[in-house]
Amino acid sequence: MPLLEVKNLSKSYGVNEKKVIAFKEISFSLEKREFLSIVGPSGCGKSTLLRVLMGLEEQTEGEIFYNGRPIREANPRFAMVFQSPSLFPWLTVEENVEIVLEPLGIPHEERIKIARKYLSVVGLDGFENAYPKELSGGMRQRVGLARALAVDPEILLMDEPFSSLDSLTAEALREEVLLLWSDPSIPPDSVILVTHNIDEAVLMSDRIIILSSRPGRIIEDHKVNLPRPRNKKDPEFYKEVDYVVSVLSK
Repeated sequence: MPLLEVKNLSKSYGVNEKKVIAFKEISFSLEKREFLSIVGPSGCGKSTLLRVLMGLEEQTEGEIFYNGRPIREANPRFAMVFQSPSLFPWLTVEENVEIVLEPLGIPHEERIKIARKYLSVVGLDGFENAYPKELSGGMRQRVGLARALAVDPEILLMDEPFSSLDSLTAEALREEVLLLWSDPSIPPDSVILVTHNIDEAVLMSDRIIILSSRPGRIIEDHKVNLPRPRNKKDPEFYKEVDYVVSVLSK
């Protein structure tokens, strides 16, 4: 049984002549220990699809199944990392992580332990009492990642989390995410990444779902047949990138 199964999912806004279809009849599955990327032209509904999966928006048609059961509302075993981490500027780094645990009814002392654990996991030991304005862009994104991991998600959704970072910081964070995902003792079990960066998708993913222009439909569900860890200088890596680009260009 897949960890996640999406069947004939569609999302539209407005009515009649003002109706805009973001994506249409999307179907795919996600297995345990799988890293899946979604690529496609701007405006094809990639980010909207993640928001629907997360439960932040409701689909117009179709069904989402988690461990074989239909999802009717936001699922606590999902977490999301956004392009901008949207930290609360008046809270410390530790408090920005801890705050997502309050609705779960976790006692204060336990919340602190969990927050510190995941700040350590993402390399922010010693910055617990810093404020967001005192951090670099990469460090703020690490806080966003720690906040997502703190709720112990089985599925992590990532919406272009590296796109606003400089190339060196983005590269370091990609490697860190892959390292975390490869460790079964640390959440998540599976990842869905939305990205415009084809190199990034090939570097990180087991499969790449390629969407058409709006309304987004699946053109191809492509398996990346490259061993890990992957070398971006390998000719086979470039072949995979070129193939995905060629499918997007059709």
